[in-house]
Amino acid sequence: PDGATTVVVNEVELNPAGADRGAEWVELYNAGSHAVDLTGWSVGATRGTSVKLSVPLEGTLQPGGYRRIQVGVEFLNDTAEGVELRAPDGSLVDRTPEAGFVDLLDDGRCWARVADAQPGWTFQPCTPAARSRPPARALRGSTGPPRSAWIGPTR
Repeated sequence: PDGATTVVVNEVELNPAGADRGAEWVELYNAGSHAVDLTGWSVGATRGTSVKLSVPLEGTLQPGGYRRIQVGVEFLNDTAEGVELRAPDGSLVDRTPEAGFVDLLDDGRCWARVADAQPGWTFQPCTPAARSRPPARALRGSTGPPRSAWIGPTR
């Protein structure tokens, strides 16, 4: 499908400050040079490889654009949670690490790619609809910053 190699799950807020219901979100990013029609695509909350909730998408994601997906219910668990992005034909476009994320801190930090659309994830201050700010040590060729949460490439 069009955009299947350029649209990624870019950032995930599992446990926002305060009540989670309706405040959790997933950010998509279009790393491509063309707009992508998201009609018929879906974002699913997963536990391992099973999808527990799927949210249908619509609209267009512009090149270099971000889309924040928020649902009016609590749809992401704070532990062992993953997110997958599927095309209208059901094919898997992108997913977070299968082991899932953990966020028990109830604050303004999210799981985000170390840089927009790049492999590797880090737990950092949320940057919705803005470029992910990579941790300095992760960019210096290390396998991740010591004593912090970092998950290697997923693609």
